[in-house]
Amino acid sequence: MGETAAPAGAASDKTAWATTTVALVRHGQTDANQQQRLQGREDRELNEKGKEQVRLSAEHLAAYHWDLLVSSPTRRALQSAELIAHRLDIGHVEVVPDLMAREPGEAYNLTPREIDNRFPDGHVPGSESREHVRERAMRSLNHLARAHGGKRILIVAHREGINGIVWLVSGGQLGTGISQLKIGSITQLEFRQGEWRLADYNATGHLDGLAHGQDR
Repeated sequence: MGETAAPAGAASDKTAWATTTVALVRHGQTDANQQQRLQGREDRELNEKGKEQVRLSAEHLAAYHWDLLVSSPTRRALQSAELIAHRLDIGHVEVVPDLMAREPGEAYNLTPREIDNRFPDGHVPGSESREHVRERAMRSLNHLARAHGGKRILIVAHREGINGIVWLVSGGQLGTGISQLKIGSITQLEFRQGEWRLADYNATGHLDGLAHGQDR
């Protein structure tokens, strides 16, 4: 059964009426992002621009209180989360495997044009389906909402996972296959009384003055 946009299980009386706030932060740029090459789960480091994007994101996020910082285990996201943790003086980053980057299969290290030329029917052997990515991303989000009801949670993850969550929460109006999620962007969700709400999507005002790359 596919994951839904609302956590299963009854909330406690204490948290049923409380609002859980989640900020989904897309990681900073790597050289592969800059070259528009699909990097998948390879542990590539942020480049200098990526570190600056994360620094600006952290400065923006530092204006608010956060109870928990969560990250994908994939290096570019975890490195971004560690930089944010340092700025926000958060001592622990919780790593969640279900937030890892999408498996690209035989499209690894290819550009969009190369992918279209090599796989004109759109089928890439070994590639993880977008449906599976959004199901595992939503599963992790729902688990966090159940475990930390009424808290403020920062999550550092990847384009496909964040856009998959947005697709589910927005009823298919935004996200996977519809809208491009920018590197370093911040998307905000709220959970209250059993429902997720999209409060802000793909915000990049904190990155003014930096050009935005694509994550392939």
